[in-house]
Amino acid sequence: MKIAIMQPGYIPWLGFFDLIKRTDTFIIYSEVQYTKNDWRNRNQIKGPNGKHWITIPVKAEKKPIREIKITDDSWKKSHLKSIEANYGKSEYFYDVYSFLLKAIWRNDENFSSYICNIIKEICEYMELRYDRAVSLCFGDLKLSKTDRLISICKELGANEYLSPNGAKPYLDVQAMNDAGISVEWQNYKHPVYPQLWGDFIPNMSIIDLLFNCGKKSKDII
Repeated sequence: MKIAIMQPGYIPWLGFFDLIKRTDTFIIYSEVQYTKNDWRNRNQIKGPNGKHWITIPVKAEKKPIREIKITDDSWKKSHLKSIEANYGKSEYFYDVYSFLLKAIWRNDENFSSYICNIIKEICEYMELRYDRAVSLCFGDLKLSKTDRLISICKELGANEYLSPNGAKPYLDVQAMNDAGISVEWQNYKHPVYPQLWGDFIPNMSIIDLLFNCGKKSKDII
C-alpha cells in the first residue's frame, strides 16, 4: 500500500491533490504544531493584476493544527467577492462556485476540520475518492520526523511512501528502506492549462484550475 502524509492547507495547490490521486491512502496530518506565515491558512489566486493572497484569520498559538481556532467569519464574504471578481468570467465558474460557496460559508470554528471539509468538497467535484484522504491522530511527536513517518506507515501497513520533494533535507531514506518502506519522490511537474488574465502563472490554488478547466482538472493535475 502506498501512502502520503501532508499537513492541511486552505484550498491547496495542484501538487497536494496529485498526492491524493497517486496514493492508496492520503493522510491529512494535523498533529504537528501550527506554523505562522505558512500555507496552512492562506493561498494565492490569480486576477488581472497577477497573483494575490487570500487568508483565513486564525489565533496563531503554539498548538497542534487540530487545536487552532478561526477567529471570526468576517473574512468569508471578502474571499467570495474576490473569487467572484477574479473568476466570474471563467468557463466553469458557476459549476465550481456553487459548491465552493457552501463550503466556505460552512460554520466550523475548528480550523483543521473546516479546511479539511473544503478539501473533501474539491475531491468530490474532481471525483477523487475522499475516503482515501483521511485525517488520523497518530504518530509519536517525540520521535524524529523520519521515525514518526515509519511508525505511521507500520500502523497502516504501508510499504510505499510518496513524498513531496520538500522533505528531502530531513527524510532519512535509508532508515525508511531498512524499515521495509520504499520511498518515491513526487517530482511534480506543474501543467500549463488555459488561464485567465494574461501569461500563465503556476502554483496557484487548485481553484484556479477548477474554474478554468472544470471536471477536466482531475486529468490535468
